[in-house]
Amino acid sequence: HSYDYLGGGLAAEIAEETLRKQELKGTFDEDKYAPPPESETTRLTIQKLAKCVHASKDPEGLEKLTKKRQATALGFEWLLEETSIGYKYYNFCKHCLEREVDVETVQAPEKKKKK
Repeated sequence: HSYDYLGGGLAAEIAEETLRKQELKGTFDEDKYAPPPESETTRLTIQKLAKCVHASKDPEGLEKLTKKRQATALGFEWLLEETSIGYKYYNFCKHCLEREVDVETVQAPEKKKKK
């Protein structure tokens, strides 16, 4: 059997997505910025979990498992509270890892003045 009928469509989509990701490397979306929590221990825990989830072959599965097992553990309360500073920072850390941005060196974006 031949896959010529695809006409390279799938390969073109993959190449386009790869190029888009390359262009975004080293940048982050300002609307995804979240300041780190005040507690250094919580900040480091969040960064470590984000790195593990990012490196996992099944990131969604690992995140669900962590929520199930660690949510009641001391220091992981933020994981179940999607509006918490910790949860927002966790998502920002994952975004930075995806874009290959060092979350430790990110400066808060300047707030735009309303006209």
